[in-house]
Amino acid sequence: MKELIRSFLLAVCLLLGGTYSAWADTFSGAVSFTAQNRITNNNDGTFTTAGNAGNQYALALADLSGLENIASATSVTLEFDVTISGRLLIGIGDKATRSTTAGTSNKSTYDINGLVMRYGTTDGTYVRVNGGTNNSNLKGVSSHVTFTLDRTTGKYSYTITYVDGESVVQTGLSGSNLSTTVSNATIIEAYTWLSNHTFAISDVSYSYEYTPAAFDYTINAVDSENNIIKEFASGTSTEAVNYYYPYAFKKDDVYYTTSASNYVAEATSLNKTINIVYTPDETIVGFYEETTAGTNSAYSNGAYGTVAAQNKRDRGIAADTLTPGVYKFMGRLVADGNSGRAITLREGTNDPMASLTGSNQTKYDEAEFTVYKTTKDLYINGANSGTGKTNLSTSFDYVLIKRIGDVTVSVPCTTGFATYANHDYALDFSNVSGLIAYKASVSDNVVTFTPVGKVPAGTGLLLKGETADVPVVGSADDVDVNLLYAPTTAITGNSLLYDDGENYNYILAQPAGKQIGFYRAYNSNIAVGKAYLRIPQSLEARQFSFIGFDENGSETTGIVSVNNRNIDKMQRIYDLQGRRIDGQLSKGLYIVNGKKVIVK
Repeated sequence: MKELIRSFLLAVCLLLGGTYSAWADTFSGAVSFTAQNRITNNNDGTFTTAGNAGNQYALALADLSGLENIASATSVTLEFDVTISGRLLIGIGDKATRSTTAGTSNKSTYDINGLVMRYGTTDGTYVRVNGGTNNSNLKGVSSHVTFTLDRTTGKYSYTITYVDGESVVQTGLSGSNLSTTVSNATIIEAYTWLSNHTFAISDVSYSYEYTPAAFDYTINAVDSENNIIKEFASGTSTEAVNYYYPYAFKKDDVYYTTSASNYVAEATSLNKTINIVYTPDETIVGFYEETTAGTNSAYSNGAYGTVAAQNKRDRGIAADTLTPGVYKFMGRLVADGNSGRAITLREGTNDPMASLTGSNQTKYDEAEFTVYKTTKDLYINGANSGTGKTNLSTSFDYVLIKRIGDVTVSVPCTTGFATYANHDYALDFSNVSGLIAYKASVSDNVVTFTPVGKVPAGTGLLLKGETADVPVVGSADDVDVNLLYAPTTAITGNSLLYDDGENYNYILAQPAGKQIGFYRAYNSNIAVGKAYLRIPQSLEARQFSFIGFDENGSETTGIVSVNNRNIDKMQRIYDLQGRRIDGQLSKGLYIVNGKKVIVK
């Protein structure tokens, strides 16, 4: 199994009076010997030839030709352990010429075509390199061979040591290869023609350098399924490319963040397409950093910036508008040598909404804060902190603002039904559990209460349920045709009358022994935060003496509760059997002018 370790080797040379930076990729790993012909792999680092191997050759092979770019390597280094005994030859050469058959070798001749170097013995007595100096000390012992081919010079060097590594047995530098037409090393042969012969040869470790020509590269932000979110950089280069990418970025109104331990991507010919995984974080509502790329991989985008001091918004960073909610102001600060420094979040020139405290070391800090109304003129600044520190600035890698929840207000409803108005904030009743808010309208002499969701500040409401926390929102559209009126100042002195000349006014009440509902206002008071039902006389609705609710309390569903004091103003009264009724009515349900009416 091939393992690829990538590194970048930098060299500087003088070119036309300037400097030029070259680079190379280094591959390293291991490859196994395999049995090829008349030989068995014992899977313990040894091979045994067949009983009739003497009729032909037996061959074990380590094939490196499939390794990426090895054919174009500038240098190749191979290492392996072997025990030379019984007419065993090791050949290092080029598979493109040599194939996998040891050329035309036989028991009397070892073919050198396509070989760079051979090492071993043909007579079983003396061990030689390329048929040179005899060395009987290497026969029958385990030795370590290191072979390096410099393809630029066409020369190779080797070192043979005992496996214990304590002494060098033989070294050499060739003036030329065995075969002068061979300029690569992509195959190692273990060749013998002895029958029933067992020898030891271990896996090959390799390393080689490859300097590529120009290559096209792309650096992307991708999601967890490798779908491209954003292309950061692309181009063509003859050298390694370092791209310093951000901790976060925004696309389609959503921020994406990465969990990288550093912020640099290295594009090479071996790693042309780099995909950096980013995760959407819809809680982030603002992200700010130094946008000029630097060369420090410890910082997002490779650089850090400075927030101006003196708390002046025109010297700070303009931040996004925030709607009501609970937030965190978060950031990674950079060592600035002064623990009195800080980064603040301000609206205009007001006191800080939140602060991140500086220190004498790179640190991460966060502060929680609450917004009740939509902000304006929001800025990130340095802080004036401490004696003699009135002109401080603070360095930072990045800062961000994250929404962590809704801000709520407690809306009281302790009697099952209540009126309510919040003159400070817009509210959202859409998903509030246990509490429903209604607006009121009238048509054809029927008062209807309809549930509402988001309502602007100052909206008069009828509540049903129990006290609950209701989210504050930045804004809401006006509630159409709402007859529940919420005064901005208290109505006192018993000054609210049923008939004020323009409206018929009703207040929510529950007199002793009677059901809760809207009754005619008689010398009534209304506190700020409450509402009353105000029906303009121009609507020409009936003058109800009482307006109740159905059993669910959601609306009147066309059933209007009245009493006999105003029934004489109504015409065409029928019972449920369709018989017309004249005169005083007893308690019951009737059809009055086409509407259902309860008489109590």
